[in-house]
Amino acid sequence: MNICLPNYLRLNYSLFLAIFVSTFLPTLYSTFRIYLLGALPDEATFNIVAQNSWLQLFYEVFHEGLLLPLYYLLGKSIIPAH
Repeated sequence: MNICLPNYLRLNYSLFLAIFVSTFLPTLYSTFRIYLLGALPDEATFNIVAQNSWLQLFYEVFHEGLLLPLYYLLGKSIIPAH
């Protein structure tokens, strides 16, 4: 039995994979980095973490402000609405 789904219910797997990987890899990297910084006995690690939090904030604004709408537009152009 072949069920024809409307265009907006079909999932673009390549686009989903690209979004998943672009959000999962930085999370994995952050987790590993925090583990390594926690293992250092020096007090300078707090400075490193504070500076890194600003960089991570910049990356998050860039990602959510520019890349996610770009993924949406690419998805609309790859699978045009009928």
